[in-house]
Amino acid sequence: MYMFQAYVCGERKGLIEEKAFYIGETLKKTNSKLDYKVEGKLVVQKLNELRAKETSKEAIIATMKDFGMKRAKKFGWPNTYVFTKAMGEMCLQQSCDQVDNLSIAIIPADMVVSAIIMAIVAHAHANQASGTIYHVGSSLRNPLDIAQLHKVVTEHFIENPLMNKNGNPIRVTKVTFLNTMARFRMYMTIRAILPLKILQLVNIACFHCFQDMYNANKRKVNQVMRLVELYKPYLLFKGVFDDKNSETLRQRAKEIYNMEMMQAFDFDPASIDWEDYIITEISGLKKYVIK
Repeated sequence: MYMFQAYVCGERKGLIEEKAFYIGETLKKTNSKLDYKVEGKLVVQKLNELRAKETSKEAIIATMKDFGMKRAKKFGWPNTYVFTKAMGEMCLQQSCDQVDNLSIAIIPADMVVSAIIMAIVAHAHANQASGTIYHVGSSLRNPLDIAQLHKVVTEHFIENPLMNKNGNPIRVTKVTFLNTMARFRMYMTIRAILPLKILQLVNIACFHCFQDMYNANKRKVNQVMRLVELYKPYLLFKGVFDDKNSETLRQRAKEIYNMEMMQAFDFDPASIDWEDYIITEISGLKKYVIK
């Protein structure tokens, strides 16, 4: 058995079934199949080329990042993280023949552990792995809406505010949600890019008196744009993870184990009280992390 992140599916929409990638599978049509061995050789070749040219360490890192993103997008994955995860899955499928897989999305960590234990026990007496994929997530049976998350967190910090260094309560401000990249780019253009352009013109007119201010704000805008592009596949994800196999596993466990055991190893997303869970997590962060 092995575990991987559910977002290895890329930017798929709709219901995503519990199945593994087959060798050479890609997320968009290309003239060539995906071969993880070839991709590994290309990475080594590119790295050797840069080293042969005595390229600086910083330039090598930047170039390899761009190269990885280019290869990922060629086959339909949004970034190198999920691209390499997908290739790892293909590698395991080839080397281990049939393996049981556990895919995770938004779900409490203890439920992931419970699902792993239940899956191991269920397949313990099998002669070989069945190749079953288990999606352990909440998007189908008990989705957590971003607006719900915002509401719970905001209300909590209004009633139980954090204090600043002067001992005054930190005021919670309203967050603007933008559900498409087009809206985000328009928002950034009005609120950041146009003011930055004006600052640039003022800086030129004033003989670069505001150069440091311009450079600092330009770096901030560029950093925000890079982060949003990186996390766009997850922030605007439209897929729903099917969990038929996980539900079958839960039903099998109910037939075998008593109620006490099932409560101890519960991994049913429908049982999650998201408001209670979020408040508990915040309380833990305030107690052990935010000091």
